[in-house]
Amino acid sequence: MRKSPFLYPRQAEAHEALFVRLCALIDQLKPLAAKHPDAPVSSVVTRLATEMLGAVAWLVGDKRAGGVPAADLAGLAVQLSEARANLEHFEAQHSAWDNEQNAHMWVLRRGNRPIRRLRPHSTKPPRAKDDPKMRQLRIDLERRINAITKGLPLE
Repeated sequence: MRKSPFLYPRQAEAHEALFVRLCALIDQLKPLAAKHPDAPVSSVVTRLATEMLGAVAWLVGDKRAGGVPAADLAGLAVQLSEARANLEHFEAQHSAWDNEQNAHMWVLRRGNRPIRRLRPHSTKPPRAKDDPKMRQLRIDLERRINAITKGLPLE
């Protein structure tokens, strides 16, 4: 495991890209593994899984995390799920909640940056001004809807 809690920006970017790709592969394999757990894994999926498992092992600094992917779909789904858990653990170690930004942030060597895959809402949406014309339109619309749906008189 890495000893420093700080990351370089490129490590954070690599994590986010790898996490999305790994989750997409897991989502595609889970239904197949549920129906055919003993089915062999194709060479294309084996190559992708090898690359992803190696990238996860390199990123999290765990030499045991890489290796040869399983030969059957159920085993591969389990390996990839463990790799995802390793990425989530890595993210938890290198991120923190920022109250000012209202988001989870990467703790970088030089400052912090929001974790983009979590779609942070770092700014509050502007509050709409109260427009009297719009208020009257909403009231009229509500009356018409009530007249149509509930049989209330249109006044």
